[in-house]
Amino acid sequence: MLIKYERAEDAFLAVAWAIVVADRVGSALERNFMHADVKSIALFNDYTEEEYSNMVGAMYMKANQTFLDESGVLIDERVLEMIAAVNDCLNSEDCLEVYRMAVGIACVDELCKEEIELLALLQSGLNIGETDAIEAHKEFKYMI
Repeated sequence: MLIKYERAEDAFLAVAWAIVVADRVGSALERNFMHADVKSIALFNDYTEEEYSNMVGAMYMKANQTFLDESGVLIDERVLEMIAAVNDCLNSEDCLEVYRMAVGIACVDELCKEEIELLALLQSGLNIGETDAIEAHKEFKYMI
């Protein structure tokens, strides 16, 4: 399956979705982070709340069909394809921003093993240096 993102917004929301579903439990804290902190990223400034919510919903529907197996678990090879597509779509500054966003979503509630593993894949696949990764984790008061 070839995954490609034409718009940076879709790349950001795909990563956000993957972090939210990594533990198979979406929380109210994650939802609130999505609609406050993620929505406040400059990339989304020109969207109304309704437009943003529609984008999030559309991405979640598409991603659920693409990246989850029958039991609701992320399919490893599809996640790697998604990360490669995100890396192809975004410049290095936006890759760092999407990584920071992912750390924020993961750390907003109880961090789990699956989220830690996904963050490691994102760090590697998006070419996030160790110093930048540490700074992102410090910002959210969590260190891997």
